[in-house]
Amino acid sequence: MEEGQVTPPVLLQGAVFSIYKDALCTDRVDTQTTDVNGELSFDGLELGKTYYYREVTPPVGYILDGTIHEITIGDGTEVENITETVVLENDEALGNIVIHKVDNSATPVPLEGVEFKLYRIEGSTETVVQIDDPDNPGNNIDWVVRTDGNGIAVFNNVAFGDYIIKEVGTKAGYKAAVDTAVTVSAVGDTDVTIINEKIVADIKITKRETGSGTVLLPGAEFGLYTTNGLQVGKGTTNADGVLYFYDIPYGDYVIRELKAPAGYNINVAETNVTVTMFENNIVNGEIAFSIENDKQNGKIQVKKVDKDGSVITTDAAQFTLYDENMLKVTGTDIINPVTNDTGTGYALFEHLPYGTYYVQETKAPDGYVRDPGVYKVVVDSDSAVCEYVTAEGKISSSTAGGG
Repeated sequence: MEEGQVTPPVLLQGAVFSIYKDALCTDRVDTQTTDVNGELSFDGLELGKTYYYREVTPPVGYILDGTIHEITIGDGTEVENITETVVLENDEALGNIVIHKVDNSATPVPLEGVEFKLYRIEGSTETVVQIDDPDNPGNNIDWVVRTDGNGIAVFNNVAFGDYIIKEVGTKAGYKAAVDTAVTVSAVGDTDVTIINEKIVADIKITKRETGSGTVLLPGAEFGLYTTNGLQVGKGTTNADGVLYFYDIPYGDYVIRELKAPAGYNINVAETNVTVTMFENNIVNGEIAFSIENDKQNGKIQVKKVDKDGSVITTDAAQFTLYDENMLKVTGTDIINPVTNDTGTGYALFEHLPYGTYYVQETKAPDGYVRDPGVYKVVVDSDSAVCEYVTAEGKISSSTAGGG
């Protein structure tokens, strides 16, 4: 008895057959297994008697033939041994590997355009599976499938066995999946879900005073935008001068400062950032930027003159500065109150954040009566705002270049 496919002839080892005396296959006579030539023999059978045989175990990789075959050897009148030869076929055991490609979202999203190759595993040997090239018949090419709009790719009619699926073309914005092992052991579909992890990063902004590595600035507001202007994030630096935009997907972005910290000039320069898995400054999933602001350096100059317009230099006048709530202005770099220089007649308040202030004379020069008036001054640049105060308390304003 030979076991094999007719076209092409493949001789199959390991098929197990039993032969019986009855059609119900309850009275077994013998059991044999095909050898390397796909052959087995049942010996010593009675001539002229009808027997029944069937396959009880198929060769590896082939489908069991459940047919009960009937055979009668001779008619019982023979005077010498007779050999009857039959040829049986097994259909190759084939299944389909159906790949479902999704991302790692809470609700998985199917991924189109991801490519895979299939490798057969036999022992420790890994061999790429090839198919006939449809564009060049007679030549083999590596078997590659690509996911459709539903994230599905199929290797059809795959022989039973152990395989490795390798991702060879990954969708932009995702990390390539690790190799996936699969065993095809049943006719029909073997479903495999392969997940791609989205490439994301946390963007960290640290806000500092220009030229200082230690002065951190809370209250700076930033927006994160795609390159076509869509805002995808907005936030304000915390007490440590830090703002995070979390889990930002793969792509190109622009950071824009929307509001400067109190007392600082806004930084109008845009910061470009690209989120990829190869970004050089990604450390532990974080892209870090340090963005600086120039401290506002507003100035108010006060000049004391007498009723004739002459500068009072005989003695210094003292002036005190108040904020818009009439609270005395304080600060690490701010001197308040100040006295005017007896040589120039100017008193200077500097290192002031932009805003509205009030100036009041709190000590008059010797020989003069203190002016009780309170004078409003608006500082909106680093140029000095000059206030000229007469002995009668009249005031006029102008802007001097930086002075």
